[in-house]
Amino acid sequence: MPGWYESTDEERSERLIPRMTALMDEWETLGARLIASFDDDLFVAGLPAGLQHSIYLLFEVDRLDALVAMIQSLRQTVDGVRLDNYLRFEARVGRALFFASDGPIRAAAAGA
Repeated sequence: MPGWYESTDEERSERLIPRMTALMDEWETLGARLIASFDDDLFVAGLPAGLQHSIYLLFEVDRLDALVAMIQSLRQTVDGVRLDNYLRFEARVGRALFFASDGPIRAAAAGA
C-alpha cells in the first residue's frame, strides 16, 4: 500500500486530491453534510502518532446506510484510485453532547 505520505506530489495533485474532491461531492448526494474539518499537522512532523490520524472530517448523516455507503465508496477503484490504499478512514457515530448543546438539560439549567 503506497500511502499518502509515500505518494509523490504529482500523484497527490493529479490523482488523489481530484478523487477526494469528487468523493466529497458523492457523499453530499448521499445526504452527508460536512460540519467541520481540520488538519492537525501544524504541531506534528513525520508520521502521525497517537490515533494515527492527522485529518479529521465531521459529518452529519441522517441514515446509517448512507454512512456505510460512504465507507464502501473508499474501497472502490475510480479513475485508477482506491483511496483506502492511501488514507485511513474511520467512522464514529454519536450524538450531541448534552451539556454543550441546546438540549433539554441545558435548557433546564438555563431556566433555573
